[in-house]
Amino acid sequence: PPPPGNGSPPTSSPNNPTLPVGDLNIRFNKIDFINDIPPTNGPNPLPMEFDDYPLDRDTAEWLRDTKAVSVVRYQDCGECDIPTSELVEAIGGLPTHPSTDLSDPYWEELWEVIQVQQFRLLGHDPRRVMPIPHIWADFNISQVAEAVHDEFPGVYHIDLILQLLADGATMDRDIIPSHSETEFLRGPVMLSDLNTWAIGTVGPHNFGVKWYAGRARPEEVAHKIKIGQIPPEYVPRQIREALAGMDFTEATGFTAYPEGSPRHPSWPAMHSAASAGSMWLPIVMNLTDAQWCHVKSVDYAVAYARTVAGVHFPSDNIDGLNLGQEILARKLPRHLAERYGSDPDRVRRKIEDYRFDWKSYTSCIT
Repeated sequence: PPPPGNGSPPTSSPNNPTLPVGDLNIRFNKIDFINDIPPTNGPNPLPMEFDDYPLDRDTAEWLRDTKAVSVVRYQDCGECDIPTSELVEAIGGLPTHPSTDLSDPYWEELWEVIQVQQFRLLGHDPRRVMPIPHIWADFNISQVAEAVHDEFPGVYHIDLILQLLADGATMDRDIIPSHSETEFLRGPVMLSDLNTWAIGTVGPHNFGVKWYAGRARPEEVAHKIKIGQIPPEYVPRQIREALAGMDFTEATGFTAYPEGSPRHPSWPAMHSAASAGSMWLPIVMNLTDAQWCHVKSVDYAVAYARTVAGVHFPSDNIDGLNLGQEILARKLPRHLAERYGSDPDRVRRKIEDYRFDWKSYTSCIT
């Protein structure tokens, strides 16, 4: 049988006595070396398995000398002030992983990613798989995938803010006091600042959660199935058949991108966690229902487009969206008070008015 960590049944992994029942012991392993030379600062932990996550200090230090991206542990993250385990609990717990149980929700998610890849390869209208925001109204499905391919963080929320201002949205002066009747600094300048602050605040915590959970990317699992590294009896038939009919030989070929997924774990998605406009924009601005709908639609589109590209599971996106909201809901009152003189209690009350669970989100686009 294949070695542990590559799809072997749990019974062949005796070194992991606490491995959950049915867990196939597959975790994130897309690790490449700088100049193709493994680090020499410790033992090579590959392939990484159930008991390698959360990362310990030595493994994290080893990974930091590879091409693994932004290897973060709460214990040595100077920017992280919320315990990772607390954030995991706040968004509903850890993600699923490949399982011998064919009815496990994990397989439903992988099946959705596969179906979306089939739609993308056939060039279907992207509206068949996701609601499309106004700022992407003319995009085809390949353009939707490419829109979230190494783009500058926050670029679509800048477009969104410009549209909101053009539509007449105003600042909420009960939240953001003004210096003058005619305001520029506490208008466009502040909005630009908050857009960057939100991404920078969420990012380190999000990567800490990623390296805590170690969820494998869709391409990693799809490729293992396609080459028979996961025994077929542990994979639903429709998934086996669909992957057999897809034309890719390397794991990266499962995705829309030549390089495939990024070299950091799948859950929760950073694109999603950073798409938190629906948390902070309605707090500092006076938005109509239609405008708030548009903000939410952009957040969701940036998130789900990564599934269109084949690099994330749906729950990576939803839990990422909820994670971004959770972090900003905790940090926004103090930040606005210290930087703009806001009343933190008033900010908290407005946050409670606008918070929602992305798991129950339904599109409001007409």
